[in-house]
Amino acid sequence: MNKTNQKILLCLAPIASMPLFAMISASCINTKKANPNDIQKTPEQKQSDLTKIASGLKIKLTQFSPYPNAERNSIYTKNINQNDIKLSIEGADADRIDYEIYGTVNDNSDTATDSSKTGIFDIIVKIFYKNDPKKDQKDNFVLKTITENGFRHDGIGANWSATTGLKPQPSEIDKYIANDQKQRYELDNKKYTEILKRQQQGDTSYNPTLETAEKEKFDKLAQELGLEKYDSAKVKKQSLAVKEGSETKLYVNEGSESGKGPSWVDSLGRDNEFKTTGLPRQLPNEMYKTSALQTFSIRFDMKTGKPNETKGSSGTAWILDYQKNNNGQPATKFYLGTNLHVVKEFDPEKLVAVSLTRIIKNVGLNTVFRLDQFDSKIEKFSFNGDGVKEMFKTFYTATDYMKDNPADYMNSAQKAKFKDVQDFQDFAVIEVDFEKAANLKVGVHSNNLDVTKKYSSALNENWTLKNAGELAKAVTNDYESDTAKHVKIMKDSFLKDYSRVNFPLVKLEKKLNSLKEKLTKPYDDATKKEIQEQIKKIEEQIKNSANLDSIYIVGWPLSIYDWVLYDDLYKYDYEKEAQQMRWSYSLWTNSDYRFFNRLDLTEEDTKYGNWLSYSLGYRTFVDKPGVIDAFLGAHKLASKLFEYQGKQYFAYGLQYAPRHYAPAGGASGSSLRTGKNELIGTYFASNEGAKTGLAVAFRSEGFDYKGMFGKYNLPQYDLINGGGKHQQSSFREELQKRYPNIKTALFANGVDKIPDEFKFNGIIGNSNGR
Repeated sequence: MNKTNQKILLCLAPIASMPLFAMISASCINTKKANPNDIQKTPEQKQSDLTKIASGLKIKLTQFSPYPNAERNSIYTKNINQNDIKLSIEGADADRIDYEIYGTVNDNSDTATDSSKTGIFDIIVKIFYKNDPKKDQKDNFVLKTITENGFRHDGIGANWSATTGLKPQPSEIDKYIANDQKQRYELDNKKYTEILKRQQQGDTSYNPTLETAEKEKFDKLAQELGLEKYDSAKVKKQSLAVKEGSETKLYVNEGSESGKGPSWVDSLGRDNEFKTTGLPRQLPNEMYKTSALQTFSIRFDMKTGKPNETKGSSGTAWILDYQKNNNGQPATKFYLGTNLHVVKEFDPEKLVAVSLTRIIKNVGLNTVFRLDQFDSKIEKFSFNGDGVKEMFKTFYTATDYMKDNPADYMNSAQKAKFKDVQDFQDFAVIEVDFEKAANLKVGVHSNNLDVTKKYSSALNENWTLKNAGELAKAVTNDYESDTAKHVKIMKDSFLKDYSRVNFPLVKLEKKLNSLKEKLTKPYDDATKKEIQEQIKKIEEQIKNSANLDSIYIVGWPLSIYDWVLYDDLYKYDYEKEAQQMRWSYSLWTNSDYRFFNRLDLTEEDTKYGNWLSYSLGYRTFVDKPGVIDAFLGAHKLASKLFEYQGKQYFAYGLQYAPRHYAPAGGASGSSLRTGKNELIGTYFASNEGAKTGLAVAFRSEGFDYKGMFGKYNLPQYDLINGGGKHQQSSFREELQKRYPNIKTALFANGVDKIPDEFKFNGIIGNSNGR
C-alpha cells in the first residue's frame, strides 16, 4: 500500500468490538517472569546488552487506531494517537524485555518528506528490561526506531498551500475578486497544474494521447463548453478522449488519483485553514436547526460469532419521506436517506441492534452542544433484538441506475476489462417500520442516563413498545406534523443554474465603496481605468447575487477530529469528554468555524449556510467551482472501484464538492440542502488534504459534450423521482414497485407518476445551462 496515492476518507466510522477499554494500552504486557540478573546490571552493561538484544528484535506494528480492524490507508499519521499503538515483538530475547512508545515522528516541515504526502512515519520504541524500576533513568533503556508506511496520504503534503504560492500577492487579490469564474480558474489552474507536473515527473502510469490536430480540436471545444483542456485534465488524471481508428473513445485512469491540494480561495479571510473543515456542535441559524432535527447518527451492531461481542458501523441518515396512513393514525413507515457505503456495512442476518441519535426540538440557536454522550439535548434511541432486521431494511440503492454500461464508451481494451463494471451513485434509502418494534427492546438515553420514561406514550418502562405511531413521532421529532418543514427536492442542478451558489468572495458593498474611494486619489489614468473596470465588475456581481442561496450540511462525524477538543482555549472545558472522543460523535455543519462559541453574532452574520469549494482537483466544469462529472473527475476513490454485493461500480453522474465540510468518519450520508429545505444531494467522502469532499447530486439535467468524449455525455437522471433519459431506477419507482397504491409526503398524488415540476425538458447543451 505504500505506493497508493490515497486521499479520500470514506466517512464510515467502524465501531470497535466491545469491551472498548481493552484497546487503550500502548505498552507490551508480557506474562513471563523477569530475569533478576538483568535488572541488577550497571547502566553501562544494560546499554551494551540491550543494544544487542534490540538489534535482533523483529518489531511489527499491529494496531494504530482504537479500531483493531482499521486499515492504514484510512488515517493520516498525524492523527495517530500514541495510546492506540500496539506492537508485536519477536526475537531470541524478547521475553526478557518490555517496551513503551517513546514517540512518533511526522515530518511536516519539508514537503519532500511530509508524511501527509508519503504516508510514512517513524515510531520510536523504548526498550528496557522487564520489571526494571530504573527503566526511566539514563542508560537503563535503549531506543529503536521502526519505519511504517502505507498510511493515508494525498501525494501533496500538509504544506501545499503554504509553500507553493497559489495565493496571489495582496496587490492582485482585488483584481482576482473582480474577475469572473473562468478568469479566476485560468489564474489558479496554471499554478496548480505546474505543481502537479513537477510532482508527476517520471510518472507515466496515466498517459492518454491525441494527435496534435485532434488535441487542438478537443481544446477548442473545451474552451467553448467550459471544460478542462486536454493537458490540464491529463495531469489531474481525469478521464479523457483517445482515438480508436476514426472513432473517439473514453479512456479512464486505472491507477491512483492525482494529488489534490486545498484552494486558497476557500480559506480567504480565515486565519486558520486547518479549521475550514466545518463548525462543530453549533447551529447558527434556523435552516441548520431544521436540518439537524431531521438528521440522525445511525449505528448498526452485528454479532461477531464470539460470546458477548459485537462489531458495528455508523454513518449519518436523514428523513426523506414517509408513507401516509389513510386511517388518521400517525405514520409508522419512514424512509431515511444515507450513503450506499453506510448500509453496505451491515449484515441483516447478524444485525442485533440499531440506534438513532438526534437532537431534541427545544434547543436555541448557537447553543454549543457537548459530545453526543454528554448532552441532555441529544437523545439516542436504541432498538435491540434479532427482529431488528425486520424494522430496518435497505430499500433502494443507486446501483446500475442507468441503462448505459460505462464500459461501452471506452476504448476496446478497457471496454473488455470493465465490461462487468456498472454505474452507481453513493446513495441508499433505508426503510424503517416502527410497527416492527413490537418484538424489540427499545430504550432512550441522554447524557448517559436512561430517559425512556420521557416517552411513556410510546414505550413501556420495561423497554417494550406501547404505540408504534407515538414512537415514530418521538424518534422523528414529530416530522409528520411539521408540514411546513418537510423536505423537498431541488429542481434545477447547480450545473444548470450556478448563480444560486456563485457567492461573493468578500462583502461586495464594502469592496465597492473602497474602490470608489480609491478613485478620489491622484492615480494615473491607467490605474484609474483599471479601478473603474473593477467597479463595473463588482457592480455586476452585486446584481447577480440577488439570486444567491446557499448550501446547508449537517452530519455526525466521530469526535476524534473535533478541532475544538484540541484547541488550547477550550480543551480544559472538554477534559472529561475528550477521554471518550474515539467513541463519541460531534454534531457538525459546513458553517464558518469562526462562529464557534461567539456571543456577539447577529442574524445578518449567520443568515447563510455555505457554498461549493474552489478546489481544482475534482472540478470538471471550469467556470463552476465544485461541480463535477464523476465519471470524468472522480470515477473511483483513491485507486479502488466501489464494490457492493460482489459487484464493482464506477461513480457515474453529477457530484458536488462542498466548501468548508471535510469531517471525519461518521459524517457519510450527510444531506445537502438549500435554504428552502430542498434536498440537493448526500455527502459521501472527505479529503482532509484538500479541505473538501464529494457529494452525490440527486438530480442532473445531463450535459451534451458534443462529441468531445465520443458518445459519452453526462447522464440525465433524478435519483428521487426518476424520469431521466436512459434511467432505469429511482426511489419513487421502487416505491411504485413495492407499494403501488400508497401516497407519501413527497408523492402526495401517488407514486405512479412523476410530479410535473420534475419532468425533464432536455439536456444542457453548454456550460451556461441553455
